Amino acid sequence: MSQNSEISQMWKEHRDYSQNKRANNRVKAQETLMKNGIKYESKNFGAHLIVQGKDGTYDFYPGTGLYISRNTKKKERGIFNLISKHCIPKVTV
Repeated sequence: MSQNSEISQMWKEHRDYSQNKRANNRVKAQETLMKNGIKYESKNFGAHLIVQGKDGTYDFYPGTGLYISRNTKKKERGIFNLISKHCIPKVTV
């Protein structure tokens, strides 16, 4: 196998891994939001979630973990950061 073929194969494997990871993130993020009782609206087959937070509305992209405040336009990352900083999770006893 030539060096170009090996590099090509490596990038193909990386791309496949990244696509699977983002797909898994989309599923897990919706499960996490539902489990925590957070209201959201799904758009584009789950690639974009509109999340209602305690201090406004957030555009959340679960594939990458990016969320953007519609009020301040501030960009942050992570489903757990979104929930802990900006949402009121349901209390379980």
